[in-house]
Amino acid sequence: MRADLRVPIQEAIANSSPPPNNEADTCARLIYPLLLAAGYSYHEILSQDPDAVRQRPDYTLLPNLPEYTWFLEAKAWSVNLVDSHAQQAVNYANTKGKRWVVLTNGKVWRLYDNHIKDTAEQMLAATFRLDQDEFPVFLEAISKHSITNGKLESFVRNQRLYATLTSQFRRPDSEVVRAVTRVLRTAPGLSGVTASEIVSFFERAQAVPTLDSGTSAQSKAEVLDTSTALPTDPLRLPLTADRSTFAQLTKSGPQIVGFEFGGKVTSVKNASDLVRRLCKQILDSAPHAKVPTIGPQNGSWYISPTGEGGKPSKEVDVIESGGRKAFVDQNNTIANKVTFLSELARVLEVEDGQAWLLLSSPKTNS
Repeated sequence: MRADLRVPIQEAIANSSPPPNNEADTCARLIYPLLLAAGYSYHEILSQDPDAVRQRPDYTLLPNLPEYTWFLEAKAWSVNLVDSHAQQAVNYANTKGKRWVVLTNGKVWRLYDNHIKDTAEQMLAATFRLDQDEFPVFLEAISKHSITNGKLESFVRNQRLYATLTSQFRRPDSEVVRAVTRVLRTAPGLSGVTASEIVSFFERAQAVPTLDSGTSAQSKAEVLDTSTALPTDPLRLPLTADRSTFAQLTKSGPQIVGFEFGGKVTSVKNASDLVRRLCKQILDSAPHAKVPTIGPQNGSWYISPTGEGGKPSKEVDVIESGGRKAFVDQNNTIANKVTFLSELARVLEVEDGQAWLLLSSPKTNS
């Protein structure tokens, strides 16, 4: 079925230009046709009129098959999706005893698993973009055939397994790598094996399936703007990692030496160079989005489309992308700069796993 989905997906991508005007236009041009391509008939896609308190999702899928019924919440193409958009739909699914909820603006598709009894953020099981090469995999996973044959559960389990193991095996300080290190050090001839060596091994062996066999992370990705040589085995930290993790790592010795974005590696000279280069690549990845204003709550800003308002310092860079200008205040700590870049990536809907900070390898052998 996956091969059959590529044509309607390409048609949907073509229909997204010019961008849909509103939610109804997004549903008519993108969401509804893709659901039909996924095997649902017209009577299996029930459009809901919002109830008095607006708690019902926009669409109910397979309403006549209660065992497999699931819900879809639609937003306009221009809306930047956040987990709170799915919360009411997830709550509604919970009251009806249903497991699956999809949130989409036609461009980004998010799948939530109501069996995880937590916030919508924790229930998020998968995120895919319409223009992503792997999007046919996702559309097949939420197809009628997949839902009614119990295949979606396996898809979600594999997604969570992949995400968790990928995160663990990319970090020498992770619990899994530490455990593997302890076990291997009891084997003959491996008493001195380091955590970094184990991470490198799993990358080469494709235990982290984003690398080709026999290549390192640096040789797999296209290396750009190499004004500074990168370490042979840099530590990779997701741009979306929490601030405390970043602070703890940098305090223990590693310094930012570059970043990876969309499979391309760029070395940087310092934190300001990181902001200039990574900010531009994030903006380039969302050519139709407006430059957002991001900053602390005191009225100042880290990035602004106008450079006006607040009390920015004299250290302001102007970054141009697709005819847009972004004014970036560089007078901030490294932690604040990384926090701003992470928030910019979130606002412009950069996919998890697409942006990584590259740090010099830890000096410890543990």
